[in-house]
Amino acid sequence: MFYWGTLAWISLTGQFIALHVHRHPELRDPSVQPVASHPWRGAIFSAAFLIFGVTSLFLPIVSSWLPLLIIPLSIWLGRRTT
Repeated sequence: MFYWGTLAWISLTGQFIALHVHRHPELRDPSVQPVASHPWRGAIFSAAFLIFGVTSLFLPIVSSWLPLLIIPLSIWLGRRTT
């Protein structure tokens, strides 16, 4: 649970940083092209990691396969250039 909770915290922190940079474009480097992604990418990954963690407490056999869902989730929430 500690591992999945840490991953959820990191994803949520990244989401908050992305929202802050989106509101303050002066923080961006003008020479770098911005990359667009799903607006709730970090929050969705955080929720998924917390679900993985809670599942690992009650269904350890099932939870060993749940991380495979990160692959289609990352494709669905994939990055695209603007």
